[in-house]
Amino acid sequence: MISIIIGAFAYVAPLLLQAQQPFLKRFEPTLINFLMLSFLLFVVGVAGVLSRRNIIIIFMSIELILNAVNLNLIAFSRYLEINKDALIAKGLAVNPLAGPVFTIFIIVVAAAEAAVGLGIVIAMFRNRETVAIDAQPSDAIALALRARCSIFVEEAVIEGAENREPGTDKPDTDRLQKWLESLDPNELGKYKM
Repeated sequence: MISIIIGAFAYVAPLLLQAQQPFLKRFEPTLINFLMLSFLLFVVGVAGVLSRRNIIIIFMSIELILNAVNLNLIAFSRYLEINKDALIAKGLAVNPLAGPVFTIFIIVVAAAEAAVGLGIVIAMFRNRETVAIDAQPSDAIALALRARCSIFVEEAVIEGAENREPGTDKPDTDRLQKWLESLDPNELGKYKM
């Protein structure tokens, strides 16, 4: 019974001591809090880049990653500013302005990335009428073959495909010629390559 009372007192005592401190002092974030938040932003950003196919979401995920880096830079800059005297006493050169300077640089780079990314998205939408990055499977297959990566295909695609031997296909030139001759010259603009 006494051990329960001592355990409860050991648990409640820090809370009572903390209650005597001013409200803002109790909830002041530490370097660890900023690092945890930064890590969370970074993980969400990386997950978005690796798991999404929409280029707009990928750009937003890259922005999350850059904001995680910015948060780290500002947090460490604040930490260096607070502990500047102790670090100088140990002979370490401290420049707490380096974090904000790099943060401003990253913000400028992110703005340029957003502008270029928007241009890419608009051009991609005009050409493909979609913003999915794997809208043309031939590009993905060519990239996988160049990088010597495995290519995974769904069963439905394999079942719907025809088996053909290389070199045995002969184009149906007569049918193609008739189709090309039947095209109206006014309709040629609607077929995009």
